[in-house]
Amino acid sequence: MLVYNYNYYSCNYMYEVYVFIGRENMRISKTRFKELSRCEKAFTLWELHDKKYNSDLTIYDLHDREKYRQFIEEKDDYINSMYDEDGNDVIVEEDEHLNMMMPYFKAVEKQAIKLMNKYYNYNMQYQEFTKYQQLFIYKYKDNDYYTYVDGYHETEDEIVILEVKSSTTRKLTKTNTKYPPLFEREGVELVISNEYAIAQNNEELNKDANYIELVNYKSFLKMYEKIFDKSSDYGRYFYDLAITSYIVKRNTNKKVKFYLALLNCDFVLEEIKNDEYISADDEEVINFIDCTKFLEEYDNIINEELENLNNIIEKSIMNTNKIKFKFTQCIKPNECAFFGKSCFEKQAKTSKDGGGILELYRAGVKKFIREGIDDFVDEYEKIKNIPKNLLIEPCHLLQYKCATEFPVVFNVEEITKKMNLVKYPIYHLDFESLSLPLPRFKGETCFTQSLFQYSLHIENENDKCLIRKDNIQYIVSSFDDEREALTKSLCKNIDLSKGGCIMVYNKTFEKSRIKDLISYFPQYSDELNLMLKVDEEENDVYIIDLADFFHEGKKFYYYNSMLRGSFSLKKILPALCDLDYDDLEIQNGNMAMNSYMKFKDPAFYNTTIEYERDLLKKYCGMDTWAMVKLLDKLRKLIKKFN
Repeated sequence: MLVYNYNYYSCNYMYEVYVFIGRENMRISKTRFKELSRCEKAFTLWELHDKKYNSDLTIYDLHDREKYRQFIEEKDDYINSMYDEDGNDVIVEEDEHLNMMMPYFKAVEKQAIKLMNKYYNYNMQYQEFTKYQQLFIYKYKDNDYYTYVDGYHETEDEIVILEVKSSTTRKLTKTNTKYPPLFEREGVELVISNEYAIAQNNEELNKDANYIELVNYKSFLKMYEKIFDKSSDYGRYFYDLAITSYIVKRNTNKKVKFYLALLNCDFVLEEIKNDEYISADDEEVINFIDCTKFLEEYDNIINEELENLNNIIEKSIMNTNKIKFKFTQCIKPNECAFFGKSCFEKQAKTSKDGGGILELYRAGVKKFIREGIDDFVDEYEKIKNIPKNLLIEPCHLLQYKCATEFPVVFNVEEITKKMNLVKYPIYHLDFESLSLPLPRFKGETCFTQSLFQYSLHIENENDKCLIRKDNIQYIVSSFDDEREALTKSLCKNIDLSKGGCIMVYNKTFEKSRIKDLISYFPQYSDELNLMLKVDEEENDVYIIDLADFFHEGKKFYYYNSMLRGSFSLKKILPALCDLDYDDLEIQNGNMAMNSYMKFKDPAFYNTTIEYERDLLKKYCGMDTWAMVKLLDKLRKLIKKFN
């Protein structure tokens, strides 16, 4: 790289201006390409993050002192947003949970390659480490774009590529609408559903076309187009494979086939035998999609992104322009690393002073963007700045009032109604579970929430509930199957024969886990079904959701700005009580799963099962104790307001 150095002196400043005549070529992985293609500012941010003050970024007019001063200040601001006062990276932080999950993701790759070879007669080799996988590099305008592939098979005439994703087929094969899903299963493959295949082939649907064909065709188009939307639920997987396809095809003249492997959402484990996952109905745990034709349509999209990125790299101009907020580049399919830190820091839920516009409940911002108010996020930034006439939803109006007029909303009437449903003894219940890609125990599916712990705080009417004395827990003692022992203990300790209620936070989760236990162990169905009992109007008889005391959907009964648009237990607790999880070593569900996963090989993690069990007991016990304290606080507030 050829560099000319100019020095300017002004007051206490010395400017070293570098004019770049070319730059070193870059090696850009598929993952980094996806990040750099998010928006026009992504290259600037990653360049500053990776190289800090050694970055090759420059400005158009290097001889303008004022512009250069501004350039230096903005560079400082960006870098300071990426590292804390101690120099720690706040953009790319260590993800312990992801690290703990990696062996289980690799196990999916191993199964996919084994089944690919079995059903397609290929000879793919599983590689545990990425660096030993087949590598493809495409050199374009002095930059190297590269990708590794999970599975690789080559003959004289053909190359076959396999991309494995630890995600299920549910979004592709299930639908909540009256229309059929986009794909259906044929053996181990997923193919376009027959109804859509008929509609797709009928290229000229006109007035003479029957209603069913027309509806199917329009529905097909809508769902098919999602394949080419990289922010959609399943489009992101096709997009990822499309980048691989683009690079691979520019490395060979052979015919190339591309397969996507996903976990079968209908697979139910019967047993694991010789590392094979066996179901009672001969289903396979992995399904495959031949994506070759889809990816041909993706080429133009990838080519355009590549051209745009290379133009930005060649210029290496630091982009300080204010970019426009878009869900598809900032939030979906996964949140940008710089969001809320180097970009949109005032609007995000993590803004230092709170009240960011993205705190609007249930992605309220999407509504305004859909209605054509494109600059909604950029223009108003904070909830308090939104013109009141734009807010139609009652929940958003309450958030606005909390930000501008009074700090707390407390609906005495509605919360009192909820409180009247509470019957003693109260069994405050919380489960802890582990969700892994491949099922471990009989009856489980892929990503089953497999229970390993529960906590109960039992509150009687005439006795004050105590944090330790009234707490009962069951925590497994190994990584083996102890679900039946947990179920038996749960049934023993929740006795509804003389009345009472079960208090949970987010009843959908707890009810689903109880239903799972019934399916695994029908011998306990009488006790478990009693917990799930409903009345003639399908209302729960015994299970009460404490979250409903604070809100039901968009109906807010309690709110203050500390919640920042969230009603999670960990947001509600410090807002109402002088309690939080900060002093605990385990502070959230992912950390609890990490702790339990260490049971498999405690020596490897330099720990013991008893030590981890103690940490889990404190964490899960805090969840149920939090419910005790919140319920007590609500009782006191009702008395105060009455």
